[in-house]
Amino acid sequence: MPTEKEVYEKYADEYERLIEQEDYQENLLQEIENLVSLVNLDVADFGAGTGRLTRLLAPHIRSKKWA
Repeated sequence: MPTEKEVYEKYADEYERLIEQEDYQENLLQEIENLVSLVNLDVADFGAGTGRLTRLLAPHIRSKKWA
């Protein structure tokens, strides 16, 4: 069984194809916005993994810091 680090380093493409099915109905952004308004929001993203959530939020927020 590969570690999380190995998955991200060696199997990023396969992992991305697997997890993209989690939000196949594209509800994730709306559910996040139900919890917090993204308007004028500053976001810091630590441990972004493949960056899927980062890419989803980036067009909707004021500024971002990706680490």
